[in-house]
Amino acid sequence: LGSADAPTEQNEEWHTHVHEVDEMLLFNGTDPEHPTDLCGEIEMMIGDEIYIFTKSTLIFLPAGLKHSTPIINRVDRPIFHFSTVLSKEYRLEPSK
Repeated sequence: LGSADAPTEQNEEWHTHVHEVDEMLLFNGTDPEHPTDLCGEIEMMIGDEIYIFTKSTLIFLPAGLKHSTPIINRVDRPIFHFSTVLSKEYRLEPSK
């Protein structure tokens, strides 16, 4: 749906993890007049890069890819979010 701005500097505070299964995350703005506008700013580490999302975005994270939990930097309107793993079970393992 959307894309991230350029990666930013790495923050030492990131809490990363991996899953043994694929995961999908959706962040969707709620302004019907501007459906691609996220209505806020979300920052997330994917792999070894940090991305800032300001557009409605669907993220596919393949099994084994290190990533952080999302950090919500700004909310201008409600943001619809869901995450799902493509498996019958969910297990979180801290990255090494």
